[in-house]
Amino acid sequence: MDGKKIRIGVLGCSNFLRNRIIEAVKKCEYCEIVCLASRNVEKAKSWSEEFGIESYGNYESLLRREDIDAVYVSLPIGLHKEWTIKSANAGKHVLCEKALAESLESVKEMIESCKMNKVKLSENIMIKFHPQHNKVFDMVNEGKIGEVFSVKSSFGHPPLDEKDIRYDKNLNNGVMEDLACYPIFISTKIFAGNPVSVNCSLQKDENGNEIRGHLELEFENGRVCLADFGFDNFYQNKYEVWGSEGLLRVNRAYPIDEMKPDIDYEHGFDEKDKVDIDGFNQYTKSFDEFCLDILEDRDSDFEGMLNLAKIMESLRISAKEVRKVKLSEIENKKKVVVVSGYFDPIHNGHLELMEKARSLGDKLIVIVNNDKQVNMKRGKDPFMNENDRKKLVESIRLVDEAFISIDTDRSVVESLREINPDIFANGGDRNQGEVPETPVCRELGIEMVDGQGEKIATSRDYYLNN
Repeated sequence: MDGKKIRIGVLGCSNFLRNRIIEAVKKCEYCEIVCLASRNVEKAKSWSEEFGIESYGNYESLLRREDIDAVYVSLPIGLHKEWTIKSANAGKHVLCEKALAESLESVKEMIESCKMNKVKLSENIMIKFHPQHNKVFDMVNEGKIGEVFSVKSSFGHPPLDEKDIRYDKNLNNGVMEDLACYPIFISTKIFAGNPVSVNCSLQKDENGNEIRGHLELEFENGRVCLADFGFDNFYQNKYEVWGSEGLLRVNRAYPIDEMKPDIDYEHGFDEKDKVDIDGFNQYTKSFDEFCLDILEDRDSDFEGMLNLAKIMESLRISAKEVRKVKLSEIENKKKVVVVSGYFDPIHNGHLELMEKARSLGDKLIVIVNNDKQVNMKRGKDPFMNENDRKKLVESIRLVDEAFISIDTDRSVVESLREINPDIFANGGDRNQGEVPETPVCRELGIEMVDGQGEKIATSRDYYLNN
């Protein structure tokens, strides 16, 4: 490969970048970090001086550099999709920190953008490169512990600094995205496939941030993965693989340095051995493997990224709806879009809103504001009652379902809680910065899309003239 090194630009000045990545990349054979960008100009300058790396006070300037081959996205999860897509559109290969995104739909969009722009994409789950896990997988496949039926994992640590971004629910950096991906990855490798169904529960703090969780992944033939994880726990970092003839216990499962792994192998009649593995820098290996994808034109593991995203999506639904979720539901799940309005009377502006909103997903539900809401807004009874307006809206071919609002104020907050759609779309005259539904959408993970139609007409005109 003629000694060529991939030139990488970094988006975001995270603590993880400072503490783990910069020094690890210095040991890489196939890449180098040549610049970084932060929206905090002073921070960018300070890091530039400290590490001898060029810096920018915004992400766009870095992406415009023609001599950058690839981008490492070291940003909060809520920004991953936007900047992965912008990096791909700029012709840059992308190594994105885990979790790839906050939803399956976002992961699909990121993958499609990278495919369209013919660039590589990799999710930085560095444990897949650590030899201790590969040793465990080999021992399982060789039958060293017999038939495996259980994987158990605990991964958590004491509270973080209160200003840590993982406590900001608006950035989608919850405990599941940050920690649960590790036992999920391990179990899918050991059981060689995706789970059939999942269960998940999440605990929130007083500010609504997810800080602890428990998951259960059910695989074929009764095999199971059980995992606990949290930001507010006594430190734990381990997993066990239990088989019919033995047990493997990985005592430092997800190491952050090059310490020697500690793996117990229990078998036979009270026989215990240590599995000998050397220390290893998985961060260096992760970056070098990504760069080899580029240099050797190896296919990106899009299927693996999608599979993990499907499991994570199932777990989110399970926690939200407090039920077991089958992965087959995710395969066949329709993307639900909601719009709302008074439709009193209905006009062509409403039709444009519905048409544009319908194009965002697979199913369109229209919330029809109830008669009390009309009276609150207009100061008089509606032109048509709520049932007649619902019937009229349902007759429009774009609409899959109409729903009379259950709210008692002028918002549709409680109606959104009841429906829990994927997207809440607003017309051209409203945006998420001003509508009362914004907090509940952030709480439930409902995507908000503005600008769906111009204000061609208004029902207010009827009331002003009649």
